[in-house]
Amino acid sequence: MYNYFSNDIVFAEKSLLNETTSNTGYIQGNIPILVSVPHCIDHMRDNNVKKAEINTLAIGIMLNKATGCHVLYNNDHSSDPNFDKGGAYKEFLLSTIKNHNIKFVADLHGAALSRDFDFELGTCDGRNLGGCMLAAELFNCISSCDFTKIDIDRQFKACNPNTISSFTFENTGIPAIQIEINMQNRDKEQPDKFDRTISVLVRFFSYLSCINFKFEDYYAVRVETSSSIQPHNRIDLPAEFREILSLNEIASITGLHGSAEVIIKSFTAHECVKVGKRVFDQVFTECPVALIHRSSYLNAKIYRPRVEAIDNKYIYISEDLYKSIGNTEYVEVLNTFCGIRAYYKAKVYTHNINSRRNGIWLSYLQRRLLNLELPIILTESMSKQLECILSDDDMKFFKNHYYDNGAGMMQLGKLNEIEHNRMKDIFKLVVNGVSLRKSENSTSSPKGQSGILKKYIGNTSIMLRVVRCTENDEILNGIKLTSTNLHRLGLSSGDKVYLCHRGCSTFVRVYAIEPESYSSIVRINNLDSEDDIEMVVCMPIQYRFMLGIKDLNECILIERDLMYLVRKNLTEQILALIGLFIAIVSIPGMKLLTGMISFLLLSPLVLYSILSKEREKI
Repeated sequence: MYNYFSNDIVFAEKSLLNETTSNTGYIQGNIPILVSVPHCIDHMRDNNVKKAEINTLAIGIMLNKATGCHVLYNNDHSSDPNFDKGGAYKEFLLSTIKNHNIKFVADLHGAALSRDFDFELGTCDGRNLGGCMLAAELFNCISSCDFTKIDIDRQFKACNPNTISSFTFENTGIPAIQIEINMQNRDKEQPDKFDRTISVLVRFFSYLSCINFKFEDYYAVRVETSSSIQPHNRIDLPAEFREILSLNEIASITGLHGSAEVIIKSFTAHECVKVGKRVFDQVFTECPVALIHRSSYLNAKIYRPRVEAIDNKYIYISEDLYKSIGNTEYVEVLNTFCGIRAYYKAKVYTHNINSRRNGIWLSYLQRRLLNLELPIILTESMSKQLECILSDDDMKFFKNHYYDNGAGMMQLGKLNEIEHNRMKDIFKLVVNGVSLRKSENSTSSPKGQSGILKKYIGNTSIMLRVVRCTENDEILNGIKLTSTNLHRLGLSSGDKVYLCHRGCSTFVRVYAIEPESYSSIVRINNLDSEDDIEMVVCMPIQYRFMLGIKDLNECILIERDLMYLVRKNLTEQILALIGLFIAIVSIPGMKLLTGMISFLLLSPLVLYSILSKEREKI
């Protein structure tokens, strides 16, 4: 299964120690990981001889050859670098970290056969890892693929300030971990177990390189295949993740051999991630461990602009917030309460800002799109957020006016004017802010949406939230909008539109949503009311895949397809140009050259006039 073990390397351990003339040996690598092997020889501790932890240096040598990690090992029988204060070994350790920009230190040790674990990790309750336990959790996940017993901070915590891992973090701030390996897993007489040990460590180092040592941005979790009826590209996350991140915060899910396009569907009671078989075979077959990347957001307080009729294509933010994001052209705005997010071109708001440093100014349509009004339906996750934010009295008022609608959600009952105003005031405490982050993907128009056509035909765009068409998400050859939104775009049912989402785009046909299907769309998409249908676009799964939409709460930009409108009016344009040509050549005394020049000059005016009916629609 693995091909790391080699008797030659195991026996090369002794020859390497014999050839090393200094008290500290070093093998240079090419990745920013340093493996420390302080007990590869007999050494003194408190005037007592401690036996060498056999084959620990052999493991270091194999890791160097397999991954390119740096290796530091002790060759001084009179000292114990993991117990003594200071010393040449620790000085060499610090200089190596500085000279090679080391990002992570793994201190390898050998445990006796009598110990009741395969591996134990010493982190000093996370202190030596800078408080982020990702490295320990990741190693635990990887090891459990091949071994059964992994302890963390049970018998060897590495809290003594003289231990390598504690010393490393205290003096450099670099995360370090002590790894104790049971004798049975480093015994050359059991090459299969030896090889599995090397494999675990190789995978561990590979994953650390994948995340670029940004431990605070990732979570590690085991992966299993889902049932055969689950879509191949869908994944479900463990319920415990609901408390630490929302679906919209997940930037990517990566395995040992890269990442795959997936739809993050829901949180489940399983202890691991459930993945469709196709994705599992593509990414997780060798090592079923996933890294979940969480993107960081900035908090912004919502304000209403002085003039509501601002351009809805842009998001207006304070100058300080704009600079902290990174002076980006595009930003992602997230309503953390219900998970709806949209992408806008960013502009600095300078009108009557009144020292509002972390402000974001949203128009009425933008507030409606992001669902920043009082919700008629409360989902389970929304209820939990309310419980964390509201006072007991306000939460009691909320619960008294919501009832179980029989679909696992709470629905708002009828309110009088006083109750409605109080409910809105309470809800403002929850949604008075949004989250913001930089978006690298532009939403530029394709060549078919050229500036000349926009002058001739006129263009308009709207941003809407993506929802399902039907319960089974039937494949439709196009998208569906309300008749009101079709009118806003100046289109009829069957015309074509241009869809754009985070740099992905496509042209599709658009159809009207039948009024009789409104109630069904509200039910299957958990919308608050039929009024919300004006803020959504019904999109089949094939187009969501095409645009990279992983969550139904994402918003997309919709424009009219200008080239389609040109083709649609092509007959009238050709007839008008023929009539113009006949009229010019019929003028008495008209010379050919003069006639051609006149035709070329007048043609744009004729076409502009013919297409005026398309301009008048918007």
